[in-house]
Amino acid sequence: MDRASAAIVLGCTPRQVGPCARCRGLTVRYGQQAQPICPACKAEEKRIER
Repeated sequence: MDRASAAIVLGCTPRQVGPCARCRGLTVRYGQQAQPICPACKAEEKRIER
């Protein structure tokens, strides 16, 4: 997925999109909404915790 498409899905601008710290997939990496871990890795982390 390219940055522009990822930005639409993530609800941010393409300039805020960057690589996930774990899987290198795209996430909101920069700006006030920054999340260094992508939604997929966060979901996996929650699944493991249960």
